Parts: sequence; structure tokens; C-alpha cells
Amino acid sequence: MKDDVRRMNLFCLVLAVLGLGIPALVFCALTAGVPSAQPLEAWEALRWPGSEALLVDVRDEEAFRSSHVDPAVSLPLDDIVEGSPQIGSVLGPPGNRRIFIMCRSGISSVDAVRRLREKGYSGAVNVAGGMEAWIREAGEDKTLGVCGLHRASSDIVGIPFRRLSRFEEYLAFVSGLIIKPSYSFLSLVLVVLLWRKRTRALAALKWAMIFFVVGENFCAANYVCCGDGSPLLEIWHCVGMAFCFGLVTFAINEAVDAHMVQYSARDKKCSMLGFCRSCAKYKDVSCGLQKLFLFLCPAMAFLALMPLTAQPVDVNYNSQIFGAPYNYSHSILYQLFEIRFCPSAAIVLFAAATLVLLFKRNDPVHTAKVVFACGMGALGFSMLRFVIFRCYQENLMWFVFWEEATEMLLIVGLVVFLHIFRKQLRSPETKGGQGVEDVVAPQSPSA
Repeated sequence: MKDDVRRMNLFCLVLAVLGLGIPALVFCALTAGVPSAQPLEAWEALRWPGSEALLVDVRDEEAFRSSHVDPAVSLPLDDIVEGSPQIGSVLGPPGNRRIFIMCRSGISSVDAVRRLREKGYSGAVNVAGGMEAWIREAGEDKTLGVCGLHRASSDIVGIPFRRLSRFEEYLAFVSGLIIKPSYSFLSLVLVVLLWRKRTRALAALKWAMIFFVVGENFCAANYVCCGDGSPLLEIWHCVGMAFCFGLVTFAINEAVDAHMVQYSARDKKCSMLGFCRSCAKYKDVSCGLQKLFLFLCPAMAFLALMPLTAQPVDVNYNSQIFGAPYNYSHSILYQLFEIRFCPSAAIVLFAAATLVLLFKRNDPVHTAKVVFACGMGALGFSMLRFVIFRCYQENLMWFVFWEEATEMLLIVGLVVFLHIFRKQLRSPETKGGQGVEDVVAPQSPSA
């Protein structure tokens, strides 16, 4: 058992390194060598008397026509990639003229800046965070300009703003300053209480809470230090939640196995024997649980197609909570992580679990359970964000509230479960189970 817990700790440490390292490496690779400016810095340079600075929007023409920052001109990224003559007509000849490049979320514009600098436009600068950051900062600094919203009549309206009702303001306050600190504290208490537990289920649950606490701290740091403007901190937050969901799934599987099904206990009768009649532990027959598991993996992979086939939704507006400015948005970048990367990773992991069940000869279920739990972590996080966001995309206050309330319910549910079954969970095995002799030599009907 100690070896199992050591392997669990090592596995989770590897997850932690990968979860923190890979997003950081990707982020550094995307932004390395590309100068950037905050929206306010770009706006001050644009409105400086006699300034020749230029603001360029590299989204496609349809997106530009529907909504763009008022002084921006359009130069789609595809034209820059293809080296279109349109580059010269919009930007003029190559040189060191300050050219601020903007996209929706500040990712495509990084590629545009890099390519323009290669073409001789040494003054090209990325607008960090793109239009999303521009709208967010405009809620706090009224000098930042306006977001042109071009309709058929060519009217231009200001920065998108949605006023909350007094009840919604109270809910926003409760979710951010009461619910979130409460479940963060409870999850930290669970880490302390589970720290020395030696069963696989409780060790997995301990690491689930560690990832949860770390992820929520990244979320808090993003809000307090970066005004919700750091993509890296938010991705780390998302990774922590996905790892938490996966480890909770594994902990549940292990607890059900050890205390209910007893599939792994070699000296105990599996609780499914009444259905299977003959048990693969003691006879050369196929395992009914393994067959069910073999169906469950492709079924979950199919379910992952739901978010994978959805399209991102552009939602970004400012509001006020008791007079304080607050931006409600769900970045396209984060949506792509939730509805593209996570479902794709889940499908790959479920396919891997299926292959393990089909082709691994020695004890395939135990290996498949680990891979399946990783897939459930990615899918569970994806579905949580996807469902709540699509339900409340018109009013993101409710999206934030229900996400926080759901996480609170998860932590409180774990606390209640561990308290009710605290004595039973101290041991990896239940008491009073029937032994192997009861299966090999069943009693007669008269006994």
C-alpha cells in the first residue's frame, strides 16, 4: 500500500510539472521577442499631437465590420501571411513608424507583429490582450476611446456596458468575497487532514485538493495582480481544475472498488458476481465489469464531441458592482482551451483506455482506470464551463456565480462524505466481506 501511495505522489508531481511547465513554455514561445503595449499606452501614443502612430486590426474583414476600436484600420492576418500588396497600401513603406497591432484576444496579433517585423516594419507592437483588454481597461479609464460598433446605418456606439440589478450585485459580491474564499479555505483544510492518509483513494483526493487550491490561487492572483488580464495565470487555473476533477474521479473509483465492488481484492468476492455468475478472479471467463468499462470509454469519448463541435462565442462588456467598475468576459482563448483542447485530450485518453482494455493482458482495468480518470478530468472541466457558459452567455454574472456555487458544492460534498464515512475510509478494505472460499465452494441452498 505504501508503494501505491508513493507511485501516486510521483504521478501527481509529474502532473504538476507538466501542468505548470507546458503552458508556460507555449506562452513564452508565442510571445518571445515580440514587443507589446497595454491598450492605454497605445491609445496615448495614437492621440499624441502630431503622432504618426497607427492602430491596425488583423481580424478578418467581417469581424472588423461588426465591431472595432474607432481609430483602427483593417489589415487581415491572412494578407500579412500571404504578403499581399494591401500591406503597403495600409501601412506605407517599411520603417520604424509605431504600428500597434490588435486582434480579438492578443494571440493572432503576436504572429502578425513577428511577420511584419520580418518584412521591415520595425515599429510594429502587439496590443496585449487585444480588443478584450481594450474594452476591459476602458471601463476604468474613460480616456481610452470607444469601441466602434458599425451597423447598417454606420452608427458608432460606445464601449459595451450592461447594468446589473441590485440583486445581481449582491450575488456577485457573495460569489467573489464569500463563496470563493470559503471553499478555498475548506479545500486547504482537506489537504491538511488528508496529508498522511495511506490509501490510494484518500491520497488521490489529497492531490485533487492540492491542485484545486493551487488553481484557485492562480485565479485570485490573476484578479488581484493582473485585473483578470493574464492568460497564463488563467490557463494554470483551468489546468488545476481539470487535474482536480480527474483525481476526484480516480479517488471515487478507488473508494468504490475497495469498499463496495471489491474488484481488486483478491481474497474477496466481487459484488457483481450475482450478475456474472462466474468470476474472472477464479475462472478463465471474461469479466463483466471490464465489458462495462469497455463500453463506458467510447461513450465518454462520444460525449466529448458535444463541446468539441461548438463554436466560441464573443462576449465582453463592462459593468459595475456597487459603483466599482468590473469587466465581464470569457476570452476566446479560454473558450478554445475549454471546447477544443480539453475535449480533444479527453477523446485521446478515452481511446487510450479502450486500447489498454483490449490489448493489455495482465490486469488491464487498473491501468485503464488511471487513463480514464485523466480523460474524465479534461471532459468534466470542459463540460462544466461549456454548459454554464452557454446557459448564461447573455449575462455572465450568472456564469460566474454558478461556477463558484458548483465548486463550493463539490468541496462541501467531499467534506460531508468524508465526515460521514470517516471510520470506514481509514482502511482500504471493508470488513465482513466474503472470502475466496465462498466463491470457489458456494454453500448449498439448505445452509
